[in-house]
Amino acid sequence: MNKENVMEKLQEIIRDVFGDSSIVINESTKADDIDGWDSLTHITIMEAVQDEFGVKFSIDEMIEMHNVGEIASAVMGG
Repeated sequence: MNKENVMEKLQEIIRDVFGDSSIVINESTKADDIDGWDSLTHITIMEAVQDEFGVKFSIDEMIEMHNVGEIASAVMGG
């Protein structure tokens, strides 16, 4: 799976979590860029990412991911 595919799936996940199909993300998108993205929502997003991509992150790893690009890189194993 390439980064473009991962980003498309991440956008779908984020849209689903927030119930807003108009959200558009890029690699630099962070919590401050989306209204309502708080620590609890971040965990919800990360749980959905784990389910979608079949990966597992520790709580510390989840906390250290500060933007969508870092999440995408982690999903891809980098």
